[in-house]
Amino acid sequence: MKKADEIAGAPVIAGCKLLGSGSNAQLLGGGLAGGLGRRAGEALSQAPTGGPLAPREIGYLALTADMLLLMTVKAGMAVHHATGIRASAGRDSVVSVEIGGSMLMNPMTIRFDEGTVWHFEVDKANKRKAKELIAELGLGPPAT
Repeated sequence: MKKADEIAGAPVIAGCKLLGSGSNAQLLGGGLAGGLGRRAGEALSQAPTGGPLAPREIGYLALTADMLLLMTVKAGMAVHHATGIRASAGRDSVVSVEIGGSMLMNPMTIRFDEGTVWHFEVDKANKRKAKELIAELGLGPPAT
């Protein structure tokens, strides 16, 4: 991600693009029949809603030596750029990271030691990068 190191103020060890939780429901529903389809998609979605990103909002989860940062992203025609930090936590405060499996979007949940929970969705193209980030945190097997 362009400008991620600059925004983080430290080298980014691992990172992945992601979307706000609820994106899958909106994408599915919107494709069916506008508002009616969107409501049907939301009813079918099993992903928890809420979190630091709005549905369909793009973010970048960056891991440095000391911090886990959620960066805001400006989407360009060919390249996405990190623009700021939406949320951050100490790397050692992450208790668990889980990625569910589906064909299009994968729910991702990050739990912190003080009880905060971040919910996101990771598309199929970025799932490998998300697994690499989890492995770098020491919370999962090495990404394959």
